[in-house]
Amino acid sequence: LARMGVEGAAGFSLETGFSASHYDAALMVKEEGLYFLEEFVCGVLEVGFDRTEVEAELEGLARRVEAELARRCSGGGCRGVKQGEFFLHRDFQSRNVMRTDGKWVVIDFQGGRPGPLAYDVAAFIFDPYMANSLEVREALVHRYRECISRYPDADVEVFDRTLGPVGAFRIMQALGAYGKLGHRFKKPGFLEHSGAALEHLEWFFLRCTLLAPQVKTKALLELTRLCRQKWNERAPGHCRP
Repeated sequence: LARMGVEGAAGFSLETGFSASHYDAALMVKEEGLYFLEEFVCGVLEVGFDRTEVEAELEGLARRVEAELARRCSGGGCRGVKQGEFFLHRDFQSRNVMRTDGKWVVIDFQGGRPGPLAYDVAAFIFDPYMANSLEVREALVHRYRECISRYPDADVEVFDRTLGPVGAFRIMQALGAYGKLGHRFKKPGFLEHSGAALEHLEWFFLRCTLLAPQVKTKALLELTRLCRQKWNERAPGHCRP
């Protein structure tokens, strides 16, 4: 994954992919944050919340992430690469990693675009489809940090600071998809993973203070905890074992 993100960025641009834009603040808010609010919070759980406050926090968080990703690497051997210009698969989760003819292959890459390293890590290591313990997940994050530290273009400190908010936006996107596919379209295999996803979302929001101590996520964190409570009150058949 580290190799794909860093080395895969060489020669890649929007013209060689299928996406219309880089991973930026506008995408984070509209296609991930608001998607979560509409399809899952309102659509599935029908939870009431202060929309003005929550959306303001989403926008503020996205802007801080975008500013962080505009930083260029520095140091020996570095080419001055911006930390938001790596190759981002944007759906790197367990169902899209397959084994065929004795080789590992990655599918469903049409969302590929320039973006941050932290996103695909969050999508894969904190994949709600996989029931790994938090200790295993944190060990895998540590191992990934070791892998990218070998690349002069990758700034490990930027990775550390952005993992929380970028991971939160990724999980919000997943929950929005669970709501749309599982609730609105009645497809099986999605909603039952919502409990695990909400647990990961809370973990990521708690980590957002690493981006900046003054970053505001109080309303988002409270909403996430309320969603976890409402989800756990649902029928047992709707909850992940």
